[in-house]
Amino acid sequence: SNPIDSLGAYTFKGLTSLRELMLNDCQIGHLDLFAFSGLVNLEVLELANNQLTTIDSSLFYGLSKLHKLTLYDNRLTTITSATFSGLTSLRSLHLFRNKISTVAKGAFKSMRNLHSLYLSSNQIGSLDSDMFIGLTSLRELTLSSNRISSIGSSTFHMMYDLEELQLDNNRLTALDHSTFNVLTNLRVLYLNSNQKESIRTYTYKRVT
Repeated sequence: SNPIDSLGAYTFKGLTSLRELMLNDCQIGHLDLFAFSGLVNLEVLELANNQLTTIDSSLFYGLSKLHKLTLYDNRLTTITSATFSGLTSLRSLHLFRNKISTVAKGAFKSMRNLHSLYLSSNQIGSLDSDMFIGLTSLRELTLSSNRISSIGSSTFHMMYDLEELQLDNNRLTALDHSTFNVLTNLRVLYLNSNQKESIRTYTYKRVT
């Protein structure tokens, strides 16, 4: 691995033809707000296995062609409503194995083209009804190995294209009868290793 503690402003200035940027395993702990400015054609950005604890709002602004972003194996704790603003072309977002406990309302609202969202192995305690607003094209959502004990009645509202949902290894004890009713295209559902004393059979009546 190559130790790069931080990336300053305009580090990649002039690289307007760059399509892929790999910065995995670099021990990066800080990214300047303008670190990726000018990368107008970037499609893949990998920042996995670093030491990032926060991401400045609008850090990814201008990366309108980005379709894959990896941030797994970092130390992120919070996703704000502005963390991923501007990533309208993103299709795959990898956030697993962080320390995320807070996801703000509308955090993914600009990601109408997102197909896969990986949030496993974090510290999320509940899935609020407005957490996934805007993810109308999502097909795969992984939330395994968190601390989820409750799910809002309309958490998955408008997720008509969702095909796989992973909620195993959480702290669920009960599910509302309408929790999954809108997921008419769901093919794979993981609920194993929870505490499901009160889950009733009619919860799954439209998940076939």
